Amino acid sequence: MGEPEILKSLLQRAIESVRADPVHDLSLGLRRKIWRSLGREQGRGPGYARRVALALTTARHVLPLWELKSSQDRTPHTVLDSAEAVRVGRLDKIEAQALWQRAWDHMVELSSSDEDSQGAAAGFSAVQALLTCIDDETFPLTEDDAHLRDNQVDAEDMDASMFAAAASAGGPPWDASSDPERRLQFWEWWLSEAVPHAYRAVASSPIEFAVASVNPQPGGVRAAGRIIEGIIRIGDVFSAAFKLTPVRTPEGYGPSTRSDDRPVSIRVEQIHAYGHSFQELEAGMTAELVLSGDGAESLAQGDVLGGDLCG
Repeated sequence: MGEPEILKSLLQRAIESVRADPVHDLSLGLRRKIWRSLGREQGRGPGYARRVALALTTARHVLPLWELKSSQDRTPHTVLDSAEAVRVGRLDKIEAQALWQRAWDHMVELSSSDEDSQGAAAGFSAVQALLTCIDDETFPLTEDDAHLRDNQVDAEDMDASMFAAAASAGGPPWDASSDPERRLQFWEWWLSEAVPHAYRAVASSPIEFAVASVNPQPGGVRAAGRIIEGIIRIGDVFSAAFKLTPVRTPEGYGPSTRSDDRPVSIRVEQIHAYGHSFQELEAGMTAELVLSGDGAESLAQGDVLGGDLCG
């Protein structure tokens, strides 16, 4: 499974941006756009799984810089093991949050008295990878400022990749003693290898629903139509809405063309069909879905809702 064109285009834009930047920094705003392009559903689905995979890969990439500093202190290793346990459901997020706080406080204490900025930043990267597993990354759907920088957010809101870049460069971009060329090497690796690998590492299965009619109701809409692809379950989230137009060929009709594509975040609240309520329904069935979320109010007859779920 390759990356979608929208992600490829965004990664190319990001590479050009970081190369042109005087200190070779990748803005937080552009990273948020990349996180969002991995899947808009926060805390669930393939998007969350890809962001977790990316954060873990990033932290492990700079872990040797911590090991050069201290082979005895295993805090980052414990944190990354715990992050993996959260990812597969073996560790409760409440317990993980308490572990994150202890590890964060430990890193803050070390960094306040430690001159090895590379090692400390690598430790923080591991700690923030755990936070991604607990809470996902932050990418407001209204955020459109590609120039937003890391020093414009609180330290606890800085992500694993920011700290990993600081570890690689010997300091954050606002530190004049840090090395811009090493920062560039890190971001080129992150954009050309880490992000595509994280996208491809998470299998997903598509779902599609063709909307035949829409009836608004308080807090959402009731949309009648047909399930085109996949098994739709209560709690699933559609991430795109678009039109499909059949293409006439000499032999009949060929594959439909997709147009009017727009991002949405529409959750399936209820499924009704044939006078009954269902928890899930498979492709080929007609149904009425109760939908809520960003984009639900603008649905119209002829729209197709699409999304990808972890397979």
